[in-house]
Amino acid sequence: VVDATRHIVSTTATTIGGFIPLIVAGGTFWPPLATAIAGGVAGSAIIALYMVPTVFALTNRAADNFNEVGESAPARLASLTPVAALPPANSAVRESHEAVLGR
Repeated sequence: VVDATRHIVSTTATTIGGFIPLIVAGGTFWPPLATAIAGGVAGSAIIALYMVPTVFALTNRAADNFNEVGESAPARLASLTPVAALPPANSAVRESHEAVLGR
């Protein structure tokens, strides 16, 4: 998210800016619709910037507390991926998975 912050903020700002003429225009159809869409874009940006990293940190912390002694989270995740399911052309990934799994 840190790398994408600039992109999320700029996309949100330009989208909301594009709906401002519809929001301030008179009528009964376009202003409420534009307000709802702009609010949804702003809300999704807030979720992307604040809620996603928070939930990731909490689940990562919970996973670290749940791990057995000496087992790291990447090793546990790698053990969930069957080595045989990897494509044969990707031998470097297969070898790294086998090294993590100790095969």
